[in-house]
Amino acid sequence: MVDTSEDRLSFKEIITWEQWTTLAPFKLGKILFGWIYLRIFIDVLICFLQIYKDWNCTEIPTTFRGQGVTAERFERSRTYRLHKHYAKIGCYAYILGVVHYIYIGKGALYLLWNWSGDILTVLGIWPASWDQEIGWTIIFIIIATIFFNVFDTPIRAFDTFVVEQYHGFNHQSVIFFIKDELKINAVEVMIGLPIGTIVVYIVKVTPHFYWYLWAVSLLMMAFFIVLYPRWILPLFDEHVSLPEGPLRRGLTQLAEKCGFPLKDVVILRESNRTAHTLTYFVEFDRIVLSDNFLRTYLIEHASENAVVHPSPQTRAEIQAEQDLRGVGCTEEEIVALVAHEMGHWKANHLWWNVLLAFVNLGCFFGAFSAYYNSSVMYEAFHFPKASKKPILIGLFIVFNHILDTVNFVTDLALRKVARVCILKADLFAVKLGYGDPLRRAILKTNIDDYNIGEFDPIYTFYFLDRPSLSERLQLIDAQLRKMQ
Repeated sequence: MVDTSEDRLSFKEIITWEQWTTLAPFKLGKILFGWIYLRIFIDVLICFLQIYKDWNCTEIPTTFRGQGVTAERFERSRTYRLHKHYAKIGCYAYILGVVHYIYIGKGALYLLWNWSGDILTVLGIWPASWDQEIGWTIIFIIIATIFFNVFDTPIRAFDTFVVEQYHGFNHQSVIFFIKDELKINAVEVMIGLPIGTIVVYIVKVTPHFYWYLWAVSLLMMAFFIVLYPRWILPLFDEHVSLPEGPLRRGLTQLAEKCGFPLKDVVILRESNRTAHTLTYFVEFDRIVLSDNFLRTYLIEHASENAVVHPSPQTRAEIQAEQDLRGVGCTEEEIVALVAHEMGHWKANHLWWNVLLAFVNLGCFFGAFSAYYNSSVMYEAFHFPKASKKPILIGLFIVFNHILDTVNFVTDLALRKVARVCILKADLFAVKLGYGDPLRRAILKTNIDDYNIGEFDPIYTFYFLDRPSLSERLQLIDAQLRKMQ
């Protein structure tokens, strides 16, 4: 039987921008939410490709044989990866339920926006002569941040207290976790309030808001690049300066060789929350290293590093963890990994990523300026036709739903760029003369993190923002052979 209903979707109806912006709300909702389901289906399908590969890879891959990867450590790594994938698929099922019930069934955005107005009226703290939408926006940011984090918290809790706990990585208590969640909410609100208020104000006061929003976004990105490592990270993990010693001297010599204006080497105390070891970066004039990453070094130099001793574990407990997962990094290997980070700094990879994000935001604001007054978009998310069109809600819908297909493609491209940048940084460190220690360090840290194994190429392309371990080792080996 031929479907002749007016609600039937056709390709012709959505191929032009004008037709797209005049779709019936029901049709637009079907397209947007259908895309969400399709993306989740693709994600799960690609997860199963990697699960199949991990499930069938029961022997140590040739790349890792004879390099400290024992059968026991490889099996632990394989099991850990399988458990992470199972948990990810469970999270997708949870997200599907939340999206279907809250977004489609209950119209969460409309309900939260209405609650914002009710709360503002009850509080009576916003003068009637002021712009009411800005007041509603402030309340909406607060309650929406809390609301959506409430639905994210079970995912993080399961990952922390089930998967990570089972494999010995979790060091958090329940109280520590709850404090972290409260801090996350507070930080998101403190960042979201000024940004949301400024955006709404700019859109309301000028018809040429596109250019102003684009310029403000650049200033915001630059500000948060400085803000995050200096002020936000210390809210979650204590920062301690690394005392004088052989490691600090080695890092100082590396900085001088690379022309890096080093002023401090900072230890980030992450051992209170996790045993993972892969946090290290350079920013502006500092080198930042996780105390987990320095575990072996700090124990060997306990007398001179008492102030940064990794927390509340005894030497025996730390040794037991090392025996379980890996062997830790030597001073030379730590310097080699920082040389890799110097490669990112030297090639301005951070600023190239900022530029790409800035161009992406320009496209986003362009789409928003063309679409934010469309009542169809709001009706698709349960806003009555006669209701006002909140600017912040429009931004959210355009970025997270209307342009999600564009975001999907740009995310794949950015992940590819990130993988290329990591390989280039590896080559930089090898050319500096750190090839052998870099190779050992990359292998050791991946052993410590249960990240030994082979990745499906489709999974790597789709999900990973860093090359596989085997790809990095093969690149380093090839470069070392060239230099001999």
